[in-house]
Amino acid sequence: MTSLDEAVRGPDEMMALLESKMPSKKDHWKRVAYYAGLIAGKLGLGGTEREAITRAASFMDVGMLEVMERLGRSLEEAGELGEEEREILRMHPLWSERMLSLYGFDSHTLSLVRHHHEWWNGKGYPDGLAGEEIPLGARILGVADAFVAMTSWRTYRATLGAREALRELYACRGTQFDPQVVKVFLSLMTPRVYGMERDAADREDLELLREITGLAWED
Repeated sequence: MTSLDEAVRGPDEMMALLESKMPSKKDHWKRVAYYAGLIAGKLGLGGTEREAITRAASFMDVGMLEVMERLGRSLEEAGELGEEEREILRMHPLWSERMLSLYGFDSHTLSLVRHHHEWWNGKGYPDGLAGEEIPLGARILGVADAFVAMTSWRTYRATLGAREALRELYACRGTQFDPQVVKVFLSLMTPRVYGMERDAADREDLELLREITGLAWED
């Protein structure tokens, strides 16, 4: 486990330290918690489960502190990671789980933290779970996290617009993401992103909106 500064004494302080080391991700986890909460509510999940999901969202990447300790540099620095470095990066859910367990996080929330990078097709990490083996809350986190990441500025890639990010989620349903969770998220987001006007400017956008919401539009 990393030897953090002695002033860091709890999860909130660790997340503040993480944001200071990764300024491009400022407010990332607040946004993930917000979108994950929307999805959970739309799916009709109870308050206790929604609370676990949003709590997991707020702290799920604290293990990145250990990643940077082992790499000896910030992840904000330029340069592509080598394979060994990527393997270290893929350990961060396990380190997050371990670090948060020291602060009394319940086993269910820890499970959501551990599995938020699993893929629907079993090709994620750290345990290679597939389909409904992955806790529903973790599947929700995966979709929310991906959307926030795609629509946020990063040092290593271009930022996607919200429409492009929704298209990417839609394209990856059934492989990376739970198709039902993607469908629910798109049903929440398309009215915000596209608007509901009949005279949508882009015919292709209107067709996508029809497909992913099931709305009956008149030509």
